[in-house]
Parts: sequence; C-alpha cells; structure tokens
Amino acid sequence: REGVGLPGDAFVLCNFNQLFKVDPAVFRAWMQVLVENPKAVLWLLRLPSTAEANLRREAGAWGLEKRLVFSDRLDWNTHLVYKAMANLSVDTPVFNSHTSGVDMLFAGVPLLTLPCETMSARVAASLLLASSDAALVARDLPDY
Repeated sequence: REGVGLPGDAFVLCNFNQLFKVDPAVFRAWMQVLVENPKAVLWLLRLPSTAEANLRREAGAWGLEKRLVFSDRLDWNTHLVYKAMANLSVDTPVFNSHTSGVDMLFAGVPLLTLPCETMSARVAASLLLASSDAALVARDLPDY
C-alpha cells in the first residue's frame, strides 16, 4: 500500500469513477465518513487531473485534504491489482460505476451504492443484486 501512497494501517475507501460523477452531496457524505473514521482515507482516480485541485480544496474545508489519495490511470492488469488494496468501493449515486464497479467486484472489493432514478444510476445496484450483495445497496443518502 505504501508504494502507491496509501497508509499501511488505513481503512481505504475508494472510487475509481471519472470525477465528473462525484456530486456535492456524496462528496460531503464521504467527508463525514473520514471525519468519523480518523484512520480512513479516500482513494480516487485522477481523471481528469484538473479535478484533483478542486476536490482537495473542498476536502480542505473539512481539514481533510491530506486524507485524499489520487492515482493515475494504469494498464488494466496493474489497475486490478491496485484496486484490490482498497477495503470498500463507494459508488457515485447520480451516475453509478459501470465498468469500474465490475472491476471492483472482480478484484474482490465490496461495492457500496445508492441507486437513483435513471438507468445509469442503477447499474451498480443491479450488479450487487445479481451477485447477492443486496446489503450493499443503500436505501437513501443517510443509509449510504
């Protein structure tokens, strides 16, 4: 973990979706989780790289900018090995993970999602229900 910038003793929440999928409400929920869990970090994909500064600034308002870890896009095999280092993948509700969600499950990492109204906001829930992981499908944002 240390080799990719992750603290060895941290609980690693991750989201490897493109960062345009991160909406303010879910980012606040992630920050609240970090506040309540001092050993947790949030690991994100630097895609696009211009979003990193914005998310660090928002995390800074919570005093948590150092608890964000960003990684660059890698080849698929290396990326799967890296993904397996996470403890929990947290999905983006408004536009769910699709390929990233499948990759996380393939890597053996639990995926937490919150389905919304549109088809693109229900993909991860469909993946979890098909794999008998209904407990990881949240009912609402507080449940998430």
